[in-house]
Amino acid sequence: ESIDSGTVRDPAQLLSDDFTETSTKLHGLIHQVAIRLIELFIKVNRKHRESPQLLLEPANFERLVDVSYLIATANYRMCKWLHQLDPQTFLKPAKPSKPVDHNVVELLKEIQFSLSRLEVVASNLAPKLHKILSDAKALRKGPNGEPLTPNGRNPTKLAEQRGIKDVSEMQGLALHLERLLE
Repeated sequence: ESIDSGTVRDPAQLLSDDFTETSTKLHGLIHQVAIRLIELFIKVNRKHRESPQLLLEPANFERLVDVSYLIATANYRMCKWLHQLDPQTFLKPAKPSKPVDHNVVELLKEIQFSLSRLEVVASNLAPKLHKILSDAKALRKGPNGEPLTPNGRNPTKLAEQRGIKDVSEMQGLALHLERLLE
């Protein structure tokens, strides 16, 4: 339970609020992350051309592997939600794994591809999440237009009804993206 402006909110309401916030901000957040990482990797590519040995240092190479994996994981999560919401259109994604036998050039290309994919996937997912939010809001009125209780149509429940298996996973996406930018 949490206290917000002097009122105690139950965990279901907190989850609903988090889902609403994540759904509302998802596309913008992904876009910001992608732009910042693209700019960063332009610099990394430039440094790599100037000094190819720099990314071969164990700490730098490991960080490159981690970033590749983190981007792949973000793509996986969003693709999984797309598949759950629309399995006829979107294939079930394969779970990502850390690249093992990649060289620096392959990792840089994979990161570039994954960043582009991140934006495309977010562009497909965001409207579906916005539709859930707008439908939940519209369903909060009774047949005569009278307002129902605020929890009359919880967006997380509607998301689950439409196929998302674990709505609470969405909370971690923003934190995951923040970790990418560290």
